[in-house]
Amino acid sequence: MTILNTSTSLVALTSAVLLATGTAALAQGQEEDGGFLVLGLGATWEPIFRGSDKSQVEPVPVIEARYGRLFIGELGIGADLFVTDGPSELTFGVALGLGEGRKEEDDPRLAGLGDLDVAVELALFTEGEWGPVEFDAAVVTDIGSGHGGTFLEFGVGFENTLSDRLSYEVELSSVYGNRAYVNAYYGVTAAQAAGSSYDAFAPRAGFTEATLDLSMRYAITDSWFVEASVGVGTLLGDARNAPFASKDTFTTSSIGIGRAFRF
Repeated sequence: MTILNTSTSLVALTSAVLLATGTAALAQGQEEDGGFLVLGLGATWEPIFRGSDKSQVEPVPVIEARYGRLFIGELGIGADLFVTDGPSELTFGVALGLGEGRKEEDDPRLAGLGDLDVAVELALFTEGEWGPVEFDAAVVTDIGSGHGGTFLEFGVGFENTLSDRLSYEVELSSVYGNRAYVNAYYGVTAAQAAGSSYDAFAPRAGFTEATLDLSMRYAITDSWFVEASVGVGTLLGDARNAPFASKDTFTTSSIGIGRAFRF
């Protein structure tokens, strides 16, 4: 499932804690019956911003849907443009979602840096699987007035079923951002330096973080399920040297309950 939160990235896997697994049962139902819709409620616990030593708990809605090649998921609203045939299926598509914003008032260490608007992000993605191993990658660009940059997000995971009702997934993911993206989240401009206690800081393009996530899903019935996730991550490259970042590592967790509808 996917937990949508307008204050965090809808591109998932590393910018925020998004529960997204897309079970085989739902996929089979989609192929046989035309589509599915998942609705529910969840909560996330994560740092106020990457590099903060303070965390917060937020209630969030749970939603995932698919009809044919159209979907709502961790990338936002999108469509599969091309799907290869064969045992190792590859999917290529496009999606439109929201990227992470930031408010100066959220943390005292952000004082004088101003707000960072929520981004409107266009993503070109690919995903596939070989047996229990899955991978996904997306090139994401802000087409609004948020971070104004482009980043590459990719991950590789392993999914396994422990019983008829219990399954888990382990995923390793990372983010590589261009100069505009990295500066928006981790840099300090001359104007920001003048209004804050920090010196100007212009980070270079590069990897900004790596995250290892474990999620587990339990099917209460054929329609109802609960899912929980925990993740550990670290800042990378120049992001680790951001003058307002007080912590290089971070932990995240989330839990949610939902119901699947097939049509």
